[in-house]
Amino acid sequence: MENMFHTAYYVVKKEKPFTDFLDLVQLNSRTGSNMTNCYLSDKACLRFTIDIYNVEREQLLSDLKNAGYISVMIDGATDTGNLENEIVYVKFFNKERGVVQSFLTDSV
Repeated sequence: MENMFHTAYYVVKKEKPFTDFLDLVQLNSRTGSNMTNCYLSDKACLRFTIDIYNVEREQLLSDLKNAGYISVMIDGATDTGNLENEIVYVKFFNKERGVVQSFLTDSV
């Protein structure tokens, strides 16, 4: 199952369409990776992506709650379709990892 999450993460990180997920799972299976025969659809890839997002988001929120210092930077732009895009960067100190920079994209 872990390989399925890695494959879904790859799809999102490389900005591939979710429909590539099945082909990548089949490729991994042919090369000897232990892949399950369940969850072989683009909808499964979406579900894995949502689960990864939720875990990462909870970890970030936990880190922010425990941080002694937080810095926030917000930037925005309007594209040609007159749609506004916003990004929020946070920088904080974590005792284990030192200074950490991350960004939030949750419907700003």
